[in-house]
Amino acid sequence: MEKLPVWSILNDSILYVKNESAFFLRAAFFPFILLVLFRFILLFWLSGQGYSLQMQGTILFYMNVIVEQLILIPLWVSVYRRIILGDEAGAFGYFSHLDNKIAYLKYEILFIVMMLVPMSIGSYANYHLIEAAQFSEKVQLTVSARYIPYLVFATSLYIFVLVISMRFTLILPAMAIGASARLIDSWRATKGHIWRLLAYVFFYILTVGMLNFFLRGLLNMPERSDISGSLSLDMFYSVMLFMISVPMGCILTTALAYAFIFLAQQDEQNN
Repeated sequence: MEKLPVWSILNDSILYVKNESAFFLRAAFFPFILLVLFRFILLFWLSGQGYSLQMQGTILFYMNVIVEQLILIPLWVSVYRRIILGDEAGAFGYFSHLDNKIAYLKYEILFIVMMLVPMSIGSYANYHLIEAAQFSEKVQLTVSARYIPYLVFATSLYIFVLVISMRFTLILPAMAIGASARLIDSWRATKGHIWRLLAYVFFYILTVGMLNFFLRGLLNMPERSDISGSLSLDMFYSVMLFMISVPMGCILTTALAYAFIFLAQQDEQNN
């Protein structure tokens, strides 16, 4: 069995996004504006609720995980169609190929829910651990003994869910192009390639994470929150963060589209 060529696909994906920058700028513009508008409304609402910065940051994070993916679905569908079916099939539009987008949405919601479960458990434990850090060492030890097992369980569950979701990930490009595929088809086609598929996700997480780390340092953002308490600074941080995450998301989606072509062809040959 020929292995998925991780690095050549990643290189091709970066070059594709670079060479087709005019398309990506045009297609990503409206989703980007929607993301910024949503973030502003949420930040403005949070500023008047009296929550702690930590709680505001937690709410912002989870709302962003959900809403960002939903807003960007038309862009991802367009990218998948453009690469798998050809440029003419990948014209961007919120209402074009609506049946495909609805089918895509159903599976996207499934994956979001799968990810939110371990993330919620981890946030629950982390919230109490951070809260206890301001008290005496005895209180910190007591809280740690109670909540660190939650954190360990959440981390283990997150890794498990990530691996499982990658086995099903080919269903998304299949729905984008209108293929009659099932979850079991994606499970079969990704057999033996899971760690190679995860390499694309790790590349995205590490790159966005590092750039976000440097951005937070430049802006002096709080260590434990995505909110500083200043609406203007938080909005500037949000815009810069989207300017990092959206292009990297385009590279990730392009890589998964190329991986879909490779694995679909290999699966067809084996069956």
